[in-house]
Amino acid sequence: MGGSIITIIMLFFFIFLLFRVFKNSKSRKVFLVFVVGLVLSLLVYDNFIADYNVKFIQSKVYPNFYIVENEPEDRGVLNDTIKKMIIKKMNNEFIGKENKFKFNENHKDYSKTYCTYSIDYYSYYTGDFFKSGTVWFIENKQDFGGFSTDTFDDYKNYRIASFEVEFCEKDTINFIATIKYYLDGDITKIDTIINSCKKNEK
Repeated sequence: MGGSIITIIMLFFFIFLLFRVFKNSKSRKVFLVFVVGLVLSLLVYDNFIADYNVKFIQSKVYPNFYIVENEPEDRGVLNDTIKKMIIKKMNNEFIGKENKFKFNENHKDYSKTYCTYSIDYYSYYTGDFFKSGTVWFIENKQDFGGFSTDTFDDYKNYRIASFEVEFCEKDTINFIATIKYYLDGDITKIDTIINSCKKNEK
């Protein structure tokens, strides 16, 4: 835990002060009792009171858009947690209801069926003077105009994972479902959850 590291640093700092500043043994004892009490209080707060658990904040505007707060340092742990969450949501919301998410695009030369079901995860970011941060999307839609824009593309470096479903080529029943994991805007891993397409076919 981050708080524990800070507490240890503070402990060494106070011990240094103890021997550098306080020459009198009685003063040292009083100061030592104070330091021990302070350190114990910080450790109790850090381990039993402070909430460092990862939180998934669902957007009120985009139901399948999540902001991740208190990300664990181990990215693998976070990715595994997201994968389990996605599989659960997919089974509840998509499997058996595929027709609900079909979108047909018809052109003169071709027609294609797309799937509109997807899930996105972004890091918790409160923004700066120019940008509202990813937290903007918790209660607001993307802003494409005005003095400044706030769109998903503006925060590519804060993207953690994206889940999407694609129907197979010339097929509107079978599909491939994948999770892409990101770090600093780059894809680090692609996880295939379901692939019911024929061999050699997407």
